[in-house]
Order: sequence, then structure tokens, then C-alpha cells
Amino acid sequence: MSVQSRLWAGLVLLILVIVSVVSTALKLPHTGWTFSLDAEPQLLATQAGNEPQRVSHFLAAGEQVPAHPHLAFEEPDVVPTYVDFNQLMAMQTQLHDALQADQLILVLDDGSQHRLTDSGRPFSALPGMFWLQLGCGTLGLLICLLVLAPRPNDKAVRAFAITGASYLLFTCAASIYSTRELIIDGSLFRFLSFLNHTGAMLFSAALT
Repeated sequence: MSVQSRLWAGLVLLILVIVSVVSTALKLPHTGWTFSLDAEPQLLATQAGNEPQRVSHFLAAGEQVPAHPHLAFEEPDVVPTYVDFNQLMAMQTQLHDALQADQLILVLDDGSQHRLTDSGRPFSALPGMFWLQLGCGTLGLLICLLVLAPRPNDKAVRAFAITGASYLLFTCAASIYSTRELIIDGSLFRFLSFLNHTGAMLFSAALT
């Protein structure tokens, strides 16, 4: 293949990855509520610019689900144990399934109940941090692609190119789950976390 052909092939692959990442992010649940953590930490919920209120619990198809602060963690691998990690994925799946079935209720500390519905995530709801992570991964791969295209047989250049591919892998995975509103399907969450770990370890190995 010519240098130009390699560049075009790499660009086409990169575009496909970007489209896939944006499409996946847009499919995440969107309820219109903003969730965060206070200093304790305790899960907070805000809607339409009102003051944040503490979340008491959720009712998922009539079953009470605790408002565990782990639900709002950007990175699932910061939980203390694998038991906590698996519990987080199970709770996310339970909340996600109830939301899709229109059977999820948010209960605040003041006793008020609010039914959550997935209105579909608009393009404008993708936050700046999503685009920053995606942009950094894209730039990293482009740099490696430009170096690799004219010297595909150089072992050092190949290793450098792997750092670009793995960098794109872990930034894209993190861009999806770390910028979610709150709820995400547990299976998808687990898979994205696996991709993030794989990309990070591959990046370290290739860089070394």
C-alpha cells in the first residue's frame, strides 16, 4: 500500500470509531435530571435549575434500590472491592431496566416521588468533557498514523502506533461512561470499563 492509501484507511477507521462512540453516547438514558455528590458523599438530584436535593432511594418496578454514591462515580474502578464493583453493575442494570419499562421512581429525602422517563439523549446533552476526551484520543491516533504511514515496517514506529490506538481505546470508552447522566446499562458499563482497562495497559506496554 502507498503512504496515501494507509492514511486514508486509517482515517476511515477513525471516522467509524468516532461515529460509533457518539452513537453509543446518544443512546444512554436521559431523564432531564442532574445528579451529583455532596461532600459526605450523598447522591443529589436537581431538575430545571432548582436547588439540589438529597436522594433517599429509587423504586425500580416497586423494589427499593438504595441511592448509593457509587452510582455517580465517573470511574467504576475506584470502588474499594470487586464485590462493590459487581454490586454497582447490578444496581445500574436494575435501574436501567426499570427506566426502560417506565417503572422507575426517584424518591427524595423530603418524601416526594418523581417518575423518571427516558426522553432520549439530545446531541446538545453531550458535555464538553465528552468531546475533550474524544478529541484527545482522536488527536493521539492521528499523530501516530502520520508517523506510521511512511514507515510501517519500523518496529519502534509500530510500537508508537500501538500507543495511539490504545490511547484512543481507553479515552473513547471513558468518554461514554464518565459523562453519562447517571444510569447506564450494567453490561455496557462493564464492557466499557474492560475496554478502558485494556487500552490503558496496552498503552503502558507499547510505550515501554
